[in-house]
Amino acid sequence: ALWHEGLKIVYRLLFILKLETSDDPARSFTFASTSLWRNTFSPSMALARFAPKVLYDGAETGGLLEYGLRGLFRMFHEGVECTELNVKPLGGALFGVDATPVLSQLRWGERAVAHLLDQLLWTTPKKKSGVRERVHYGPLDVEDLGRVYEALLELEPGMASEPMCR
Repeated sequence: ALWHEGLKIVYRLLFILKLETSDDPARSFTFASTSLWRNTFSPSMALARFAPKVLYDGAETGGLLEYGLRGLFRMFHEGVECTELNVKPLGGALFGVDATPVLSQLRWGERAVAHLLDQLLWTTPKKKSGVRERVHYGPLDVEDLGRVYEALLELEPGMASEPMCR
């Protein structure tokens, strides 16, 4: 259950990252350019700037990343309407209230959310001295997202009998 719900969290983020940066106006969020979205809710802008600070500088955010991500997902589940944002509730298997019943009850932790954002927003350098680049989701099409989906499904979770690092 944790594995499948974890995949849903990743898919939610991929969906949001794609639609907030889409090159096609017909396939993007109309509110993605508003300051409220960019500065408060956007995982690639508002939340992303704190991920490296948590991971590499040991910054304490007091739950900003975890609660920010939870609030973002709740926005797409329940919808919101205000001056700058009009988000229709999405629900369904991805954003529905019952989509992640186990993970909704667990504390995720700032480092885990920072790691998730870090892995989705920046490339991993191929060389030790390599530079990380920002991942741009706008040009991805449905087939690209399908390949990501299939690659994630091929991974197999496991239970460790002792502490591990991978």
